[in-house]
Amino acid sequence: MKNKNGGRAVIKGKSIVITFHMSALQSALDGWWFMGKVDTRYKITDMTEFSKDFVNALNAEDERGTTMIHEMADQAFLNCIEGGAFGIEEHEDQEI
Repeated sequence: MKNKNGGRAVIKGKSIVITFHMSALQSALDGWWFMGKVDTRYKITDMTEFSKDFVNALNAEDERGTTMIHEMADQAFLNCIEGGAFGIEEHEDQEI
């Protein structure tokens, strides 16, 4: 495990839980800038306030009711299928 404070997904009981320690937000934000994804560097000045908005952004629904969490899950499904994940197979009913 490279960074236990960064974004991680774990199984807890019957739930998949995604954690992102608040202390890692600034590092992630800096990485976003260092990688050239944005031209302007930002700093978090109030972690409690920013964290609320960050969570709201993750949970915000578009016009279809889709959130960033749904999009992340869609990509994970695709990665699993293309990577030959165990415990999944094509469903026998392909009719919509």
